[in-house]
Amino acid sequence: MKDSDTKDPSYVSSVAWILGVTSAQAGRYDEANPWLQVCMEAGANIPPRNRASGTLSRWKTAGCGLSELTRQRIN
Repeated sequence: MKDSDTKDPSYVSSVAWILGVTSAQAGRYDEANPWLQVCMEAGANIPPRNRASGTLSRWKTAGCGLSELTRQRIN
């Protein structure tokens, strides 16, 4: 990884998406949540940003905390 990669919004968004999805699939929602936030906030207008938004919206709609998401395994 080059220093310029960490400054590229699409690279940051993609890496954050991968880390967030991997964490969520493992049931670690408290770890996934900030990575999905980074994906959205990186500013890249690429598909992972929309997917991160959809995932976070589903979690919000569930109306419970991250620990309950973990218990229910809501993806």
